[in-house]
Formats: sequence, C-alpha cells, structure tokens
Amino acid sequence: MRGGSYRESVNSISRKVTIQAYPNEQPWLDGRQIVTGFNAAGSTWVQPGMGLGFVRDVLRRTRRSRVRADGGLPEMVFFDGLPQRQVAALSAVVRGTFYVDFTKPRLYTGSNPSGHVVEATVLAKALQFDTAGASGSSCWALA
Repeated sequence: MRGGSYRESVNSISRKVTIQAYPNEQPWLDGRQIVTGFNAAGSTWVQPGMGLGFVRDVLRRTRRSRVRADGGLPEMVFFDGLPQRQVAALSAVVRGTFYVDFTKPRLYTGSNPSGHVVEATVLAKALQFDTAGASGSSCWALA
C-alpha cells in the first residue's frame, strides 16, 4: 500500500493475501470522515444529519450492555486529531465535548469547528478476512 490515509472499509477478503507498506511509506487505515457544515446553535455548534453516520451496528450492541450513558460508546470526534469527550446529554456539552442525538439526527460540539479539521468515526472495521478462504493472510507495517 502506498503511503497516506485510506478512509474506506474492505468488507470481505476471501483469499490469502499479504498487505504491506510500500518501501519507506506509511499507509494509515482510518475509520474517520471529515465533518463539515456546522452551524452555531447557542453555546454549541451543530451538524445536522451526522448522527446517523456513526457506526450503528457496533453502537446497538454496546448500548444493550452499557452502564453509563456516556461510556463505552464507539462514537469518536476529533478536532485537528485531538479526541473530544462524549457526553450523555446536550445540556452537558462544553468546550472539548460532543453529543450525538440519534433521534434528530445531529452532532453537537462545544468547540467552535471554524478553522479546524473535524473528524468523526464512521467505519467499524478497516479489513475483514473470511476465516476459511483468507487463512494465512498477513498485514505488515500498517498503522
């Protein structure tokens, strides 16, 4: 693989393969997408429509067993590569935090996204190997 960020998912690898970095390059398998289109909403910023873009099947499994509303969830938001902390209610959103309202759907952040690269997790996995057909596959020097 050539160097750079790969924002994609390969759902089924059914043959034995070796995936390795091109010499002196570093590929990154990245489950995030860049989020734009925020609007000011009082003391927060909101991105309408983003709530359903998060990893939904992982989320459903996690919600069944979670104890705290803001812990153990797969949603992640980053400002310029720095993680933000998820909170359980819109009223708890302050600088450095975010809240996802899946009923609307909307993503709220307490930090002004202007001038920043905002990313959110959208992929549950980068690669999925079919255990029978892809037995013996390997990945080298991938981040």
